[in-house]
Amino acid sequence: MAEKNYIFNLLKPIEQPLTSWDRVYEWLIGRAKIIIMVTQAVIAITFFAKVALDTIAKSKDDQIEELNNQIILYTTEREPRYRLIQNKEVNYRNMWSSSRKVAPVLRELYSYIPNIGTDVVISIIGNIVSISTDDSRANLDSLETAIKSSATFSSAGASVSIEGEDIINGTGKGAFNAIIDEAVLLRGKF
Repeated sequence: MAEKNYIFNLLKPIEQPLTSWDRVYEWLIGRAKIIIMVTQAVIAITFFAKVALDTIAKSKDDQIEELNNQIILYTTEREPRYRLIQNKEVNYRNMWSSSRKVAPVLRELYSYIPNIGTDVVISIIGNIVSISTDDSRANLDSLETAIKSSATFSSAGASVSIEGEDIINGTGKGAFNAIIDEAVLLRGKF
């Protein structure tokens, strides 16, 4: 029979066969490594999700701040103008509906104003009418002529001023005063 020659390599030690406890240990270590890698992946994903959410939240905070600034702008600058226009409109309706003698005078005055879009202030106190407006020189002259030639007013005066840039633009400020004729009021011409 032939002899078996065993070669021993002293540089490579011979490993012992694994026992059942060694197999359980290796299995636990392998699962623990998997759990640690999954946990690290979850932490990394959570970190990037948190960064993304913080960025979105910051942009929303900036949008909220911008909208708050717009609201402040509207409440401090624009809303008072709109409220003033609303109050003027309410006062105009009340004056129009409660005064039968003044309504025709107002109607006549508004027929003389060619550009209703301009800023016109008309006040009637007793039988004195005051008008102030900013408009073109031609419109102011035609308004002055119409008031002075009207039979509704017994006397009329006008003051028209043009200054600075208004000379280039051909616009001016006009102030007109007129007295409603007593005979017209008593006759009930309107």
